Amino acid sequence: MKSLTQILVIFLWSIIKADGQSIIFVSPNGNDKNEGTINSPFKSVNTAIEQLTSLPDGGSVLIWLRGGDYEISDEIILSKQITSKFKSISISAYNKENVKLVGGKSVNTSNLEKVANASVLCRLPKSAIGKVLVVNLEDLGILKAQELKQYGYGLPLKPVSLEIFGNGQVLNLCRWPNDSLLDIGEVVNVSKTDKEETMKYPVFHFGFDKPVNWKPSANIWVAGKFSAGWASDNFEIDSMNVNDRTLRLKGVPKYPVVGPKRVGDKLVRSTTDGRGYYFYNVLEELDQPGEWYLDLVSRKIYLWPSSDEKSMEIQISIMEQPFFKITDSKNITLKNLTFSASRGNGIEIDNSDLVSVIGCKFMNIGLRAVVTKFCSNFLFRDCLVTGMGAGGVSLGGGDRKKLVAANNIVENSEFTNYSRLYRSYTPAVSIGGVGAKVLHNKIHDSPDQAIIYTGNNHFIANNRIIRVCTDFSDMGAIYTGRDPSSTGTVIENNLFEEINNNFSDMIAAVYIDDGSGGILVNKNVFFKCGGKSVNGFGAVHINGGADNQLKNNVFIDCAKALSNTAWNDKKWKEMYVTNPFYVKKITEDVDIRSSVYLAKYKHLTAFFDTTHVHARNNYISNTTLYGVSKTFSGQGLIENNTYTFNKKLPLTNQLFQDLNSIRVPEEVKKWKGWEPVDWDKIRQ
Repeated sequence: MKSLTQILVIFLWSIIKADGQSIIFVSPNGNDKNEGTINSPFKSVNTAIEQLTSLPDGGSVLIWLRGGDYEISDEIILSKQITSKFKSISISAYNKENVKLVGGKSVNTSNLEKVANASVLCRLPKSAIGKVLVVNLEDLGILKAQELKQYGYGLPLKPVSLEIFGNGQVLNLCRWPNDSLLDIGEVVNVSKTDKEETMKYPVFHFGFDKPVNWKPSANIWVAGKFSAGWASDNFEIDSMNVNDRTLRLKGVPKYPVVGPKRVGDKLVRSTTDGRGYYFYNVLEELDQPGEWYLDLVSRKIYLWPSSDEKSMEIQISIMEQPFFKITDSKNITLKNLTFSASRGNGIEIDNSDLVSVIGCKFMNIGLRAVVTKFCSNFLFRDCLVTGMGAGGVSLGGGDRKKLVAANNIVENSEFTNYSRLYRSYTPAVSIGGVGAKVLHNKIHDSPDQAIIYTGNNHFIANNRIIRVCTDFSDMGAIYTGRDPSSTGTVIENNLFEEINNNFSDMIAAVYIDDGSGGILVNKNVFFKCGGKSVNGFGAVHINGGADNQLKNNVFIDCAKALSNTAWNDKKWKEMYVTNPFYVKKITEDVDIRSSVYLAKYKHLTAFFDTTHVHARNNYISNTTLYGVSKTFSGQGLIENNTYTFNKKLPLTNQLFQDLNSIRVPEEVKKWKGWEPVDWDKIRQ
């Protein structure tokens, strides 16, 4: 038997090359007692990381992962203590083999038994008898207590509850109704002394008989929009009274539950904003393939696999930590890896420089793909993000007081279905700090917004954004708001398609909200964007802000191009001149009165001068409109050069090519300062 010293000598001799580069191999078929070579690989990534402390200082490290599934149960930590020894560290799929890091357990349905328990069978719908399988969590080694959790607007993002994925697709907890929402009944009136208690545990009526047939059981939940049109939530049911048809909910809502208004003897449904809800985790409603039920008492899952799958590979998410946690490090690269089936974030990066995530896939993760804090020169390139529970990539870095850019970049990546659980205000890309760039990405088909930004001097360009904001109201595909110090961002040369929905006219492609200003919106194309009526939001909507510049934009088949809701002086002063919260935000967190800010942002000069109030105007120039019903609405708009072509364009299913081939009128080309859209730069 080799001694520890002998093993270390063999390890060092095997992996250190003549040029000082160290190469380590890991394989699902390896052994952590091996030597870490291609013919004798380690089994776990953590073992490879542990070996780095044994290597001499200097040089670079390349950790190759061979193809296969790696079930990850503990986060992989790269800290300054480990990484500072080397010029760079790269962890990558070997020869682009299919490497999957899985934060859960994999089970084949062919190894599961059908439900035989009589007490369960009697509760299942007839259509499910003989088709539902049972999964015993303890048999899989899942010993930690499971629970369903509340996700909602305004709640902190925390690791989500157990989820199941079948052949890469999300399987849903059984629900009723399957594909629609129920109206919220009248909210129960309470005395003033009970107001606080009612806010914590709202009670409202339901007007249907279905729940009467359910066996009383714990852990039934409801989900939907209960109040504001931009806020989703879910609640466990505290109690349900089938006699008087009332529900009492657990949890603290961000906003009071809104039901119909009582007018005389009648209940009148209020403006809905898509308001409504559904029940879930109800065993009696396990009525279609791809659904499952969690029984907390027996610690079992009841699953109806997809109808066309006799043998489905399912994954049950377990791990709550990130796959990689990188802190106080630099020159780290993660490349060509797939991350899936975990409950938390995919990767967390703190206080680090020159970290790159390239060619990776993030699929079916409980929270976000990547979260960065206080980072610079972070690069996220050529990645796919799909099936996220709470957003895609979060960027943070740079010095806002000094306006020092972080130079964090998200580019050439695809984002879709990125807000499954925390459904609102969890965008594909969330930007903070200074000087981030979001370039040449495709962001599509999600209920939530595409990009939310705060901070300064970001560059959002050459992206294609399609069918987002589909489930909410008062939202924008690209959104900022409530911070006049967050200024200097450029939104340029992006293509927005079908940014609207069927229940709200308060949707925009670009939304500058609540007094924000100093944004440049230049050379963008808006196709079927904004509210569907001329009374709604335009494709671009500004609420209260000023000194925004809209130049060289093209609007096609929009009800309205731009809408502006101007604030009067009183509202402006109450919000930003006298409100202590916002005064602190713009004079202490950052200081818009500083020489750094005033040299960069002239429009902030005399911001607090209430004697000579700055005119709050927005400026529109060189605008081309095709088939737009109404051009602009609102006060405080300074317009120059608008060309309107009233006829509908002959478009086919080759939309990108059709839009690219639109003939620019000669009159438009002669406008001073006019710039054409750079179609070759936009992501297809």
